[in-house]
Amino acid sequence: MTSDELKYAVLWNWRFKQRAKYLATEMFAQTQNIRDVLIIDRSNYLIEVECKVSNADFKADFKKQKHIKGFFYDTGIGCDMKWIPRPMFFYFAFPDDVEFDKTLLDEYPKYGILRVSKSKRDARLPGERCPYHVSFEKGAGMLTEKDDKAFREEYCAKVIPQFILRMSSEIVNLHERICRA
Repeated sequence: MTSDELKYAVLWNWRFKQRAKYLATEMFAQTQNIRDVLIIDRSNYLIEVECKVSNADFKADFKKQKHIKGFFYDTGIGCDMKWIPRPMFFYFAFPDDVEFDKTLLDEYPKYGILRVSKSKRDARLPGERCPYHVSFEKGAGMLTEKDDKAFREEYCAKVIPQFILRMSSEIVNLHERICRA
């Protein structure tokens, strides 16, 4: 399973099964803190998912500043962004046949794990079926200290414009690929 297939499965699951409000991939690419998948769910929780296709890929992720500094990051050299959001929940997504070193998560007990498998029993979109099934192997704990509705609404008000810009870019890039195919 490729990283793109994992991202597709995670996006499809959160949009059509979990009914998330906003989803985007590769957010904050202009910084050193790229996010594979970023989600705002129905309760305005900000969720990050890193998609890993191998144990080596998983181990390399722990060299990123977000794990070293605990999700408090700089915005990157030459970046004009003043604020990069800290996710409220964080997951690693793996294909179901990939074994990974779970001891690396001992220092990060709040991180969750998603498993993605090929499946023909998933819910249907009109005229299409998602060929993947996403399961929660381990739920994530909340990374933020504050959790109330007003805080989440204020937090999301800062993030949503960034989501909309990224989603617009993804739409343009998708249509470019379609036209070139």
